Amino acid sequence: MQKYFKIWWRVIKVGVMIRMIYKTDWLVGLVANSVYMLIYFAFVYFLFESGGVQTIEGYSRSDFLLVMCLSEMLLFSLYINIIPSVHRLADSIYSGKLDMFLIRPVNVMLYTTIFNSWLMDALSVMLLNVALFFGVYFYFDYNFSLQIWLLILWVMIVSFVIYSLMFFISSLIWFFWPKFGALRWFLGYAYDVNKYPRKVYPDAMQYFLIFVAPLFLVVNPVYDVISGNYDVNIFILTLLMVFVLISVYVLMFVNGLRRYESAA
Repeated sequence: MQKYFKIWWRVIKVGVMIRMIYKTDWLVGLVANSVYMLIYFAFVYFLFESGGVQTIEGYSRSDFLLVMCLSEMLLFSLYINIIPSVHRLADSIYSGKLDMFLIRPVNVMLYTTIFNSWLMDALSVMLLNVALFFGVYFYFDYNFSLQIWLLILWVMIVSFVIYSLMFFISSLIWFFWPKFGALRWFLGYAYDVNKYPRKVYPDAMQYFLIFVAPLFLVVNPVYDVISGNYDVNIFILTLLMVFVLISVYVLMFVNGLRRYESAA
């Protein structure tokens, strides 16, 4: 395992070096993402100003900005590795080239093909959101206790697991329905719903995005942590959904391999 980690780390460094050959292109991309963040900050500001309110569903504009930074931080951490891997998994299933990823010991190609030009850009934007998060935290004089920090860390870790599992399941569907990309597109375009308190959405939508496609368990529980409403019920529900997603993933993978046809 140590050998594969070294290969993985070297590939990351090579990916960064390759991307930084075109420093101007990278810088323009970073500026473009910074503009997007500024537009969102302005949107939240005018949302509260136009409504003439200090809070929405009990949350202030600074709460919105904190959760937004965490949401973008998580999304771009997935772009470093998970999302490229998900696309490659689906393409490998469809093309019949999944074999090279299944042989033992682990094929080095698994580590040398999952990184692409997104790596440096995603890492840069993720770090930008880390900086913005702490900027909002200090500017608005938050003072989180150790317990709150640990709960936020827990939410972020389990959010990474849940969203990654949903993405991989969207690719495993290709075992059964080749070229069915609707779920992957849905997960990408619907991701932004987690940036706002779930109570602002209709009840039916809340149930769907908790129990069917649990996007409201991705980053969104940070709102509950900030307000002090994160309780054992949310904790158990989160663990239950992780268990369900893992079970679905395993069942789809095992049954999907029986249908898989190798190009070889």
